[in-house]
Amino acid sequence: MEATLRDGLAALGLPSPAAPQLLEFARRLLEKNQVMNLTAITEAKDVATLHLLDCAALLTMADFRGTSVVDVGTGAGFPGMVLRILEADFDLTLLDSLGKRVDWLRETCDDMGLSRVTCVHARAEEFAGEHRQAYDMATSRAVAALPLLEFALSAFRQSYLRKSIGATVFSTASALILYEILVFFVSLVLGRTYLSRFPVAILTWLMSLLAIPVLYPVCRAIDRIGGETWRE
Repeated sequence: MEATLRDGLAALGLPSPAAPQLLEFARRLLEKNQVMNLTAITEAKDVATLHLLDCAALLTMADFRGTSVVDVGTGAGFPGMVLRILEADFDLTLLDSLGKRVDWLRETCDDMGLSRVTCVHARAEEFAGEHRQAYDMATSRAVAALPLLEFALSAFRQSYLRKSIGATVFSTASALILYEILVFFVSLVLGRTYLSRFPVAILTWLMSLLAIPVLYPVCRAIDRIGGETWRE
């Protein structure tokens, strides 16, 4: 298994130093699988290719660093646990409806020293209602048909529409304020009076400050109606 895993990680361009932890996770998985139904794949080489490397390939498709991720229906920890072992710089929530699996994942994370992992025992539809758009990314593997899964995962993801419009509003307001400050100091340097422009500057500052609390709720309302569809 080790040779297959290291060759696969190298082919994917991923760090091989994490291989020992992946192998330890696979060992724990197969050991626990003898008393709990975690996986139907039990051959060492198949675990390496069909579980570990298959999940690791996600890191070549998206940058997880600095994000918050929920793994819906994580089961035995795929792909969430593999992603956490290979990349430590993101917050991970492992979500599953079976309490025994969640307890095993929590114990495994503690024993292996994996940080920034939260293991949650809950049904996806219930958890999504309480944590709507609380995560940057949502992953899932072998849980449901793709159209149904896409609908479910959309409840977890933060809307890039809301985030981008909100950031634009804030940036524009900040730019207007900074512009007026710059004009003020340039006027001082050139020895020109700023008094004639002062009322305009005050109005610009006030409108900029008012734009943020007024327009941001509008962005959120748009997002609730169809933001996720627009993002896709």
